[in-house]
Amino acid sequence: MKSVLDNVGKRLLIAIQLDGRITNQDLADSIGVSPSPCLQRRKRLEDTGVIDCYETRIDLSKVTQFIEVISEITLNTNKGADERDFESYIANIPEMTSCRAVTGSVDYFATFVAPDIRHYQTIVDRMTDELGTIETVTSHVVYEHTKKYTGLPLTLLLDD
Repeated sequence: MKSVLDNVGKRLLIAIQLDGRITNQDLADSIGVSPSPCLQRRKRLEDTGVIDCYETRIDLSKVTQFIEVISEITLNTNKGADERDFESYIANIPEMTSCRAVTGSVDYFATFVAPDIRHYQTIVDRMTDELGTIETVTSHVVYEHTKKYTGLPLTLLLDD
């Protein structure tokens, strides 16, 4: 699919991804437009959901001990109702920091953070017992981040 953004829009997204706290004046200067149109473009990207949110990445290891677990979750069936029930249920698990529906031999990849393995196991046990539609949960404890998230490769993905 061809990008729906013009070159200024692309430069704006790239600059904001590098520094979400950039001032409007600095952003305008960096993408080569005046401040007023820059602010209008940014607001339009926010209003349309292209810019979804601004967030801070926290290095949790510098403030507390925790474990991170990547889980492969398989449901008993692939019926729409079971998937909807699962997705509705996980919305209320704060320790689950992300979940993706995937193709292949499992249905979901989920990432959890918890104070310790017992806490994580309690979450999985409760989820399995209360839902009744989970066939398997395979857990992988993360012991090191070998590549941290540095943003989307916008220059590559938005290239026409």
